[in-house]
Amino acid sequence: MVVSLVGSLFAVGCTQAKKPVPAVPAGISWNKAFDAALADAQAHHRPILLDMYTDWCEWCTALDETTYTDPKFIEYSKRFTMARMNAEVDTVTAARYHVENYPTVLVLDEKGGEMDRVVGYSRAPEFISQIEDYLAGRNTLASVVAQEPAKKGDPEFIYKLADRFADHGLFEESRKRF
Repeated sequence: MVVSLVGSLFAVGCTQAKKPVPAVPAGISWNKAFDAALADAQAHHRPILLDMYTDWCEWCTALDETTYTDPKFIEYSKRFTMARMNAEVDTVTAARYHVENYPTVLVLDEKGGEMDRVVGYSRAPEFISQIEDYLAGRNTLASVVAQEPAKKGDPEFIYKLADRFADHGLFEESRKRF
């Protein structure tokens, strides 16, 4: 009887459809090609937010369902050229920016130069705050690296720096600090 019950539960679980991948979040005008995003950013002289996601990434889905549907973020997004690419489809762009973790949202200047990146999930207020810091040059990888000579003896700082290098796909630099 127990085997039958377990078998029935297993069969029900296996026949349920996989959760569908959500449609591109409404309210934001997304570019789906990197070249188109660059052209738009240069034409409008504004930075790019490039969302690199995968279909299987649960945190990518959470970003779509919460952060990207938040009215404050939708309004905030109008300051940027918004671009969205599946990293397993646009492997060239993913490789260009060393994207290894998902979701990764790259904050790029209008020419495609990386200012920094948001790796992982954040709700809209924290996400906006982090992007604002990067646009102002605060808490970027470059600004953290600049602090390294003064904080070489601080293990917490060195760990944070190593982690930031890893988030940027710069594993050799990360390994040196770990």
